[in-house]
Amino acid sequence: MKAYVSGITETLSRLYALPENVGKRITPAVAKKAMALMLDAARSKCPVATKATLNTTPGLLKASLDIKMKRYPRQNAVAVVIGARTDIKDPISGEIPANIIHLVEYGTAPHMIGKKEHPGAQAQPFLRPAFDESRYGVIMRFRGLLKERVDKAVKKLNKGTAKK
Repeated sequence: MKAYVSGITETLSRLYALPENVGKRITPAVAKKAMALMLDAARSKCPVATKATLNTTPGLLKASLDIKMKRYPRQNAVAVVIGARTDIKDPISGEIPANIIHLVEYGTAPHMIGKKEHPGAQAQPFLRPAFDESRYGVIMRFRGLLKERVDKAVKKLNKGTAKK
């Protein structure tokens, strides 16, 4: 989701007026905090495998969901996404949830695994519904948190210059 948040022109101009190192800390922290709303929605919608249906640890995909952030300093931008962590491995099947998250979300067609035919898997979308449910809440939360953090930084900066 690319978000262009309207109605915060004043907050953004105040953010850009802050020293560069302060602004670079505020935006990623606020973006990650705002996306926590979408992470909660994804976790609540994530299907949980049972031992009866799959040879896997129940709830591992859900537990592996996390917020990932990538900074783009040249563009002064931050990308924040929800996905499965790559450092978690299922102790039963050896699967890494990050390698199968798309298969759960979109399903699979019948296919061969070695010499055995796999019937395929029904799609169990949870990321897109979580996005659809929480996107406006994330934007509003981002907007409110950004204003709050910028106001706090400006106040702290003004307090520091007033003492000198």
